[in-house]
Amino acid sequence: MNKCQELAMHDLIATLLHLDGDHVIDAYQNATRPTLPYASLSYRSTQDESMVEIGSTDSDGSRNIVSRHTEILEVQVFGGYPDCSPENMITNMIIGMKLDAASAIFRENGFCVFDSGPVSTFSAVLNKALYEKRAFVDLHVRYNSIITDTTGGRIEKVQIASGMGTLPDDTIIIESEV
Repeated sequence: MNKCQELAMHDLIATLLHLDGDHVIDAYQNATRPTLPYASLSYRSTQDESMVEIGSTDSDGSRNIVSRHTEILEVQVFGGYPDCSPENMITNMIIGMKLDAASAIFRENGFCVFDSGPVSTFSAVLNKALYEKRAFVDLHVRYNSIITDTTGGRIEKVQIASGMGTLPDDTIIIESEV
């Protein structure tokens, strides 16, 4: 995903988890942890879904190449609220992603969440005393990458005429049988 799409996803997740934007962080950033509750995001893997789609070449010799991708985004929630556990926060977020408001954000930013894994708990005892509630889910995100390719000299049409006539000195002759 590009940075604009990642920012839109970040903001959507913060809204659906009822967290301030600075309480949704990159999982591997080297910074002080926010106060509880907070969430971390980790883009874990990207996979091409299919072969690229090559668009028509325009008069300038340019064409669009479209590649479809699936990316796994792990969302971890730490702490929860007194009346809402991390598991419930994630479940409510997943439900929120199925509503019209989220669909509008997906359309506007060129990506969508099309599936999610199970919501898992991994609460832990920290420093042999403090118990911290945690939960996570993998979101399956789909998006397209579009690049422009300049063909630069691509031969679109060949006309074959009988007889060779006089050829320039730098002509290469390739013989083939039909």
